[in-house]
Formats: sequence, structure tokens, C-alpha cells
Amino acid sequence: MRLADRLKQHAAARVGPTHAVPAASTAPSGPIAPGPASIGLPALADRLASALGLSSTPARATDEAGFDTRARTLRPGELATLPASVSLAVPALAEIRAALAVVTGQGHVGAGPLAVLDLETTGLGTVGGTAIPAVVGLTVAETDVVVSQWVLRHGGAEGRLLRQVATRLSALAEAGGTLLSFNGGSFDRPLLTARMRRFGISAAWPRHFDLLTVARRLWGHEGECRLTALEWRRLGIVRRGDLSGAAVADVLVAALQRPGAAGLRAQVDRVLDHNQVDLLTPLVLLPAMRAAIERPQGAAQARGVARHLIAQGDDDRARQVLEQALAACRDLRDLGAQNLALECATARRRAGDRAGAAALWAWVCAEAPGHPVAHEGLAKHLEHRRRDPAAALAVARASSLPCPQRLARLHRKTSGAAIPAWEHVIGRWAAKSAPV
Repeated sequence: MRLADRLKQHAAARVGPTHAVPAASTAPSGPIAPGPASIGLPALADRLASALGLSSTPARATDEAGFDTRARTLRPGELATLPASVSLAVPALAEIRAALAVVTGQGHVGAGPLAVLDLETTGLGTVGGTAIPAVVGLTVAETDVVVSQWVLRHGGAEGRLLRQVATRLSALAEAGGTLLSFNGGSFDRPLLTARMRRFGISAAWPRHFDLLTVARRLWGHEGECRLTALEWRRLGIVRRGDLSGAAVADVLVAALQRPGAAGLRAQVDRVLDHNQVDLLTPLVLLPAMRAAIERPQGAAQARGVARHLIAQGDDDRARQVLEQALAACRDLRDLGAQNLALECATARRRAGDRAGAAALWAWVCAEAPGHPVAHEGLAKHLEHRRRDPAAALAVARASSLPCPQRLARLHRKTSGAAIPAWEHVIGRWAAKSAPV
């Protein structure tokens, strides 16, 4: 119940039944002076609600719950026209599952439903749940793809809305479903959990994967990884007339402060259009992620794929990707090839191939004299593995960013011994093994 309605109800209870007033024994003489104008509690409630930006008018009959629900059903494989002049076909469920198995490194995905969660909120405050999830969107892909949206019409209904969402999430978890999001690990899920906690609501969450984390690993070298940017670069989708994130928040704040105001309903519909596209393009993006992991293009993407595989615990596959990409480099003097060689050296060292790692560090030192990472790696190897402090000192002090502690220690170890030229050390060491 809204504040204005509670105040009116309280006023009615205070007035109570009317009782007759006994006649006075003596009537006052002379005219009665008019007293100050008084205001009843119902009118006071209206004024207070207006001052707070709330509406004291009752909700429409079609809006008795305080929120609306919308749903749209799509068939996988069929071209669908979405808002913002977007046309796309949601892949078949088997294709989505196969892509998700590769992207998550799970090997297989269970038979439960796949879902995508996305919120539209009144702000970006997740700490303490200060923003209000005014639109909660959930796409569930089974035989068909069903897009469901809950739209808050006034703040007093937030608890009822969240209970419905919690019920749906718990049902997904019970069915062995998988929940996807784009930045949901850092924003949507923490905010939704915080808001539910305020209303004493608990939900059993299905297992959750945040695709933004994967996108940053795979394509972060290309620039920003906002969903709209990836839609354009990877899917060829350009939203036209779409609302920005800041505009979405402004619309939702205004809609909650002035429900039913002229023009706001159309703006809220635009927010729902924005949310609908957000709920569907992650499913289309999954096969593109799978293709990038299985067939990386170029040195930078190979490095991103390797980082993703390492994060999943698949170091052997990550090393294989790096080795193959390095072997395919046509110009080994290229900066991208050098960075690739350094990551490959790290992968070799982790696998126990320290001599192979040293060969790559030496090669990068020769191609990019002074490179701090390459000089540091080779100096460590020469000092601790080869037990050659003189050679280690030659390589370490040729770095553009030498470590003072290492230099001091190596000076003590060499104690006046002749230090060879670092170029001689590099050439001699690099000749022991081909860099690729």
C-alpha cells in the first residue's frame, strides 16, 4: 500500500463514528469569530504524496498488482523482427547448448532450460541495493524461446514483483537450468539479491555464467565490450533509435515518480524494447564466441583465447593455441608476435619446458632490446636455473626497467668477475633452440 493510501486509511480510522454533542448550558454571546482554515488527514496525505513525488490516485484496474507482465514467444531458427530495427534468428537450442559447452569449458550442458537475465534499473548503485529494478527481463529457451518482462508501475509493488521473479528463478534451478547474463555477475545478480533481501525474499539461483567476462577475454583487444558494440562488430547488428543506459534510468525514475503521466508510458515501452534486444542477442552471440575459441584469428585473439582457457583450468589447450598461433606468424618482428611469444614462454614454463621458455625470452630480447618482460624472464632463468650469475647480470642490466634488488644480488654473486656482453649471451642462448 502506498504512503498516501496508508495515510488516508489512518485518517478514516481516527475519525470513527459521529456522536451527538450535548447542548451547552449557556450559549456564547456575540458572533463567533472564524477560526483558521483546517485541513483533514486525507487532504494532508495528498499534499505529502505530491511533495514526495508519489501518486495518491488509485491504480488502474488493469494495474492492481502494481506491475505489469509481458511475454513474447519466438521460434528458434526463424527470423524475428525486434525493436530498434533489429532482425535476428535465435539459433536452435542444440546449437546454443553446444556453443555454451565450449564457452564455459563444461564439455556438455545439461538438458535443463537455458535462460538470460537482464535488468533495467533506476541507477547503477549495487552496494546495498540502492537502485530499483524497475524492469526485470528473463528469456527462457526450451522448445520455444519465451521472453518475459516484469514492469514495475509504482514502488509499493516491488516486493510482489520480486516474489514472482524469485519463484521463476527457483523453478529454473529446480529444473537444472542454466542462467546467462551480460555483466550479471557484477551488476544484475548482486542488485537483485540485495533488493530481494530487503523484502525477506530468497531465491534458489540456477548456475550462472556471465558472458561479459568471456567477451573481455576474447575481444577486449578490439576495444569496448558493451553488448551493443559486440552486436555491431560480431553480429552486424546496429540498433536504431535505441535508448542509452542513462536515458533508461531517467525514464524509469520519472515513471515511478509520476505513474500514468502523459507520454511516460510510451517512453517505458521504449525501455522494454531495449530490454528485449538485450535478452536475445546473448543467445546469438554464443556461437560467435565458440567460433573464436575454436578458430582464433590472429595473434591478439589467440592470446585472448589462451587466457580464457587458462581461467578455465585448461593450460594444455591454452599452450597449444599459443604455439599454433606463433608458428603461423609471418613476421616474427611484429609487436603482436613478440607479445604472443612472451605468453607462449609463460605457458612453456608452466608446463615444465623451461629451456623452451628461455629460448623465446632470448628471441624477444634480440628483436626488442631492453624489453623488460623478456629480459626479466631470461635473467631469472640464467640466475636460478643455469646458475650463471654473470650472464644473468648482463641480461638484467640491459633491461629498460631493471630490478634494483636483482642487480644488487647479482653484483654480490659475481664479486668482480668479468661480465659478458648481453648481446653475446642472448645470441648464444637463443641459438640453442628455435623460437617456434
